[in-house]
Amino acid sequence: MSKVDRPLDFVAIPLRLRAELWRHSTSDVGKALRLAMFCAEQLNGGVIKNARKWTAAEWRSYVNFSKPLETTREGLFSFVEKDLVVHIYDPDLEKRVLSRRKINSDNIKNR
Repeated sequence: MSKVDRPLDFVAIPLRLRAELWRHSTSDVGKALRLAMFCAEQLNGGVIKNARKWTAAEWRSYVNFSKPLETTREGLFSFVEKDLVVHIYDPDLEKRVLSRRKINSDNIKNR
């Protein structure tokens, strides 16, 4: 696994949020990091589709939360209709990584 393929590499805490992290509990920051790592594994651009409809078992299975996520935290994660948006996830970095993977795959095929 290269440095770029690690899930936490997709986490980009915006500068404005870094200065205000003290406003969030460590539990909320931990939840946001778990959600960001799930997004990195799924390569979903930081948007978890239909997360509002997940059952307790799905929350436990997918992101290891003991109960469904009902509240959101401004700047960390929020629901937009049925989807959960993880604000500390960097979709631009995901695009760059996927582009590099494609280039490397093409290079291997051309050998």
